[in-house]
Order: sequence, then structure tokens, then C-alpha cells
Amino acid sequence: MKPDARCIVCGETARHTLGIRARYGKQRDALWAPDIDAYLCDTHAHNDCHLSLTLEIEKGVVEIETIGPRYTARTALRIGTRTKITPGQRSLL
Repeated sequence: MKPDARCIVCGETARHTLGIRARYGKQRDALWAPDIDAYLCDTHAHNDCHLSLTLEIEKGVVEIETIGPRYTARTALRIGTRTKITPGQRSLL
């Protein structure tokens, strides 16, 4: 958790990181699994919250946009390298 992480829903201090992964069948190993730069507070991690996710995979990069009431988070990951790419670096690929 980042020390200044804020809940994407309410803006309060958050300690839960959202993540998404593509697994090999039912195995635990993942083809890719970036931690999304979006966080939830205890209240929204355990109770109701409404978020939207957009997932795009193109040219060996998975991009995820998470939209909450307070914040929008964007994360990109080069598949197979565990290298996160900031949105401003996308043009460097």
C-alpha cells in the first residue's frame, strides 16, 4: 500500500489494493496480474461499492482503467515482464 493511498470511492485513507489477473485455467499461476493503482478503504472493501473497469489488451500490454466516484486510476503492464507502465509512458512502447 502506498502511504498516501486514498479510497477510489470515498477518498478516505485506503489500505486495500485492487488487482486483476488472467490465470492459466484453474491454476494459481497467472499469465498477467498487475496491482491496479486503485485502492479501497475498509468500509468499501467489505461493503457496497460501485466501480467500473475497462480492460484493453493490445501489443503485449494490458491496460486497466478503474473509475470510482472520487477517482479514476489507470494502470498498464507489459505482459510477461512484470513491468508497470505509467500512462505517460504508453507512447514509449
